[in-house]
Amino acid sequence: MKNLKVWVSRLLIGIMTFMCFAGNSAPLEARAAEAVPSSVNETESEVHYVALGDSITRADNSYVNEVSSYLKKRYGKCVTSNLSVNAWKSKDLLDALTNPANSKYSSYRAKVKDADVITLDIGSNDVLITAREIGANVLGCTESELDMVAINWFIKLQNASGFSAILLYLQAYSIVSRVKYEIEAGSTLPNAVVAYEQNFVKILAEIKKLAPNAKVYIGNIYNPYVDAPSMCLGDYEFVAMEKLGRDYAIKLNRIIKNNANGNVVVDLYNTINNPKYIQGDVLNYNFDPHPNAEGQKLIASKFIAAMSASK
Repeated sequence: MKNLKVWVSRLLIGIMTFMCFAGNSAPLEARAAEAVPSSVNETESEVHYVALGDSITRADNSYVNEVSSYLKKRYGKCVTSNLSVNAWKSKDLLDALTNPANSKYSSYRAKVKDADVITLDIGSNDVLITAREIGANVLGCTESELDMVAINWFIKLQNASGFSAILLYLQAYSIVSRVKYEIEAGSTLPNAVVAYEQNFVKILAEIKKLAPNAKVYIGNIYNPYVDAPSMCLGDYEFVAMEKLGRDYAIKLNRIIKNNANGNVVVDLYNTINNPKYIQGDVLNYNFDPHPNAEGQKLIASKFIAAMSASK
């Protein structure tokens, strides 16, 4: 029974962190200026900067703030539009740019069309949220219900004892075995990678069509789970967090590199490659994948260096 208690204790950590590792606690939205239609170059006094991405870009302490300040110093004035949205996948950005029925369609297209400088950082959620959806499907709930289901599991396991605890452990083992299979051998994550490539190519094509003269800087995908422990049920590893993050970041980054189409790729994978730059504390099973303030500054420095090198 003592070993069972250890297993259950470790399961509590595993269940809770797996259900929440995609980070529903998205950062607060950044405040960005609205763009005014204009077309300029470096010899003039104003530049229009558009940031496209997800919660990494939308954060209150986002790298966008420092990039905007740099562009203001370089050009005299920078009008910034942060068009990023928390929890967006690549399909969401593509839909905003190409679907007339989308409420953001007209404003996003107008601002991209006026852009002189564009940063693009999208794709993390194509894997992170998809992995979260795998957990929801295994547990028979929707993605929005997943947190409550995980909390209920936590409470049941915490209060279980004796034969009831054994039954819950066996049920948990069945669940995590299915999660492991779907993560490692299922088609959901590979299909998400295929969809990302299709979406990424179309996003860049649409940007090129709307703003053919804009400078586009693409941030590649970093692994937020460097040095992260695996999720285990007792001694049974069901999600190898560091390997999962690394393998899929490499796959997405290969797509970005092969389809950049002459745009500048900014290497965030080898930049945010240390837990000290991540908002969560992976060593203590806090798997919040967002960059912390130091990480955001480092991302900003990489985009700014790429811009400084571009003429």
